[in-house]
Amino acid sequence: MSKIIQDCSDPFLPEIIDASWFEFFKVYGSTPEAEMYEGPDLRWVNLKDPHRFNGVFTANLTGEDRDEKIDEVISYFRGQSIPMSWYVGPASKPEDLGIHLEEHDLVHVGATPGMAVELYSLNEDIPWPEGLSVERVRDERTTRDFYDVLLPVNRMRDFTLRFLKMERSIDPSIPRYCYVGYLEEEPVTTSVLLPSLGVAGIHGVATVPEARGRGLGTAISLHALREARDLGYMVGVLVSSEMGYRIYQRLGFKEYCRLEIYRLRLT
Repeated sequence: MSKIIQDCSDPFLPEIIDASWFEFFKVYGSTPEAEMYEGPDLRWVNLKDPHRFNGVFTANLTGEDRDEKIDEVISYFRGQSIPMSWYVGPASKPEDLGIHLEEHDLVHVGATPGMAVELYSLNEDIPWPEGLSVERVRDERTTRDFYDVLLPVNRMRDFTLRFLKMERSIDPSIPRYCYVGYLEEEPVTTSVLLPSLGVAGIHGVATVPEARGRGLGTAISLHALREARDLGYMVGVLVSSEMGYRIYQRLGFKEYCRLEIYRLRLT
């Protein structure tokens, strides 16, 4: 177990936030249904997702073979004919890695913020949405409900079933806690707590479109953060979407880094 990070003044916090992002996808990438590489030079996963979430999460390409390794990764994903993203954050080197990626036909498409909060400074003065109940995913029913919310774009049955198969292949010893929130017995929101690297990583926060704007994502995130605090963690971290940024600010999260996003041209 990694040493517990005590507060947000830790000088390595930006790198930890960045690395924590990979830890979430590593859980899926280590299953037989996916592919993954984790070495001193690169960390990438291929979930064989036809929409997103395949790509490189950290890189240490300071050697003379940098361009060769970039080409190897690009060739691999082009051969798979699937979308691929390359995230460049504080855990990646060299500092001008993005320039080299653009020279290899990757396109800069934006950035996503890495955020953190001290768990004993959470803003908990937030009204709990009326009728919301939260369950930890423990069985077949809650697992299916979880993915019905988390993967609404993936209405292609084959892909959804493969993701459920990945879930069943995940090492049960991994300290990973998935939550699903219900309104009138209908699954409407999700979150994931993945403690690693001495911090509590929050991932997989999603709400079905018809239930958004009611504070459900805020509530289920707070639920996960409280459970992390009960486990002894002092700092919560996450990588935020544009939609979730205000939710996390409301809970007390602050931005500590940004992950630049590059996408591969498939044609």
